[in-house]
Amino acid sequence: MTHFRKLPQFLLVGGSTFVLYIGLQTLFARLGLRPLVALTVAYLLSITFHYTANRLYTWAWHAHSLSGTVPSIARYAVMTCTSYGITLVIAKAVTAFGFDIRIGMTLSVLVTMCASYILQRFWVFSE
Repeated sequence: MTHFRKLPQFLLVGGSTFVLYIGLQTLFARLGLRPLVALTVAYLLSITFHYTANRLYTWAWHAHSLSGTVPSIARYAVMTCTSYGITLVIAKAVTAFGFDIRIGMTLSVLVTMCASYILQRFWVFSE
C-alpha cells in the first residue's frame, strides 16, 4: 500500500495535464490545425508540463538530485513515446467511427494512466 502514497499527487498532476491537453487541442483545432496535428502539438506541450510537475511535485524527492535528470528524461521519453503511439491508435479508431477526437484523447489517457503511474514510480523517477 505504501507504493500508492503518491497517487493523490499523481492524479492531481495528471488531471491538470489532461485539462491543459484538451484545452490546447481545442485551441489549436479552432486555429485551423488538422485534428491529429492539433493533438500532437497539444501532447508535446502537455508532456513538458507533466514531466516537470511530476518531477517537482509528485516525486519531489527526485527534484533535489540533478544527477538523475538526464536518465529520468530519457526514461520518461520512452514511456511517453509508447503512450503517444497508443494515443494515436485510439484517436484514429475513434474518429474512424465518427466520434470527436477528444473522446479518443480521453480514452487513451484512461488506458495509459495506470501504466504511467507504475512506470514513473518504479522506473522513471525511481529512488
